[in-house]
Amino acid sequence: MIALLLALAAARDEVTDLIAKLRAAGSLTAQYQVMNKLEEAVKPQHLGMLLREIEVGPAAVRPHLIRGIAAISGVDVLPMLRELARKHELAARAEAAYRLTTYDDDLGYKVLGELLPKAQTDDEKRTVLSHLTGFSGEGAEAVAALGVFLGVEKKDALRRVAVQALASFRRDPGVLPVLKKIMADAADPQRLDAMAELVRRGDDEGLEQALKTLEDAVAGPQAASTLLNAIERSNKKAALPRLRDLLEKSPEKVLRTALIRSLTEMKDDKSLGVLTKLSEDKEEVVARAATEAIIKLAGKGQLDLLKKASAEGEGPRRLEAAEALLQLDRPEGFEGIKAELESGKSYNRPRAVQILQNARRKESVDILITLLDDPDAALRKQAHTAVLAVLEALFPYSRFDAKAPPEKLKAWWAKNRPK
Repeated sequence: MIALLLALAAARDEVTDLIAKLRAAGSLTAQYQVMNKLEEAVKPQHLGMLLREIEVGPAAVRPHLIRGIAAISGVDVLPMLRELARKHELAARAEAAYRLTTYDDDLGYKVLGELLPKAQTDDEKRTVLSHLTGFSGEGAEAVAALGVFLGVEKKDALRRVAVQALASFRRDPGVLPVLKKIMADAADPQRLDAMAELVRRGDDEGLEQALKTLEDAVAGPQAASTLLNAIERSNKKAALPRLRDLLEKSPEKVLRTALIRSLTEMKDDKSLGVLTKLSEDKEEVVARAATEAIIKLAGKGQLDLLKKASAEGEGPRRLEAAEALLQLDRPEGFEGIKAELESGKSYNRPRAVQILQNARRKESVDILITLLDDPDAALRKQAHTAVLAVLEALFPYSRFDAKAPPEKLKAWWAKNRPK
């Protein structure tokens, strides 16, 4: 009994000390550091202390103490959170309401919806909006408040957060009309965000507008990527023909790369024709993306194309095809790498060594060993590093001397090479 009382007293002292530190913390960062410790320390017996501190303590720490109450396990804190959601200043009420939403308590959404139009400063608005972001349920009052807020708020940063909050309510039917109103306003900076969310929800009008926006090239690279990601998420197969057509016509390498990703993620094997053409594109990033897409979508015909490019291609094209074959576990890739190394084109050889190192196969060592006596000192050094990296991968329980001369490595390999 004495030991138990002493333990309770020690815990009370710790929480009392943390509350004092919370009061004295001079910045939000310092408050959060203390709060993290307080959350771990609080127990049911501290509930009265926290409630009393909320009533008599400074307003700045109330939201943190409410967070502490919500962290207490072993006791029903919902009645207290409901009461706190109706008391004190906006920040404290918003915190209590937010904690209620984590229990899917409708009062939380209702209070946050009531608080949003009452928020006066940007900080207060951000507080309420951030608490409204991240849910997947229904909240009619909150959704209605967000719609009103978006109708009057002019600051882009706050409107952006409001659209994100609105998108959080996955099951509330009131979201769609608000998003469509924003999408319909060509001058609204959040138009594309609203459009992307409509596409994610499977809305056909949103999809049509997203495809038209991409075709008209009025979206910047980041916005275009967001729209394409939304189309991927919707997995609407009706969009595939227009995405393929756009891939063939667009001159923008960033957009083409994003389109390749989308067509691949949507498993569009009908895009293999255009992807095959783009695997020889002058833009290396596009060619690489197309080659990787072919690997994921490839059938026998595409495999033959990779073999042909690895055997007969030149420079980056040959290396990309060879690397793709190695990723498919096809030995023909090593022949392509070897041929490129023997071509004498020094600017491609470091890339070939890197591919061999990444492959981490015994065939990699067979080729890399021959480069340890190469006339190019930089390539010799790179090959030496690559040989050791592959050996360590093949023989994880062996130790290799990083300063071992080529002759020693060759002799060791000749003796220990796996069959």
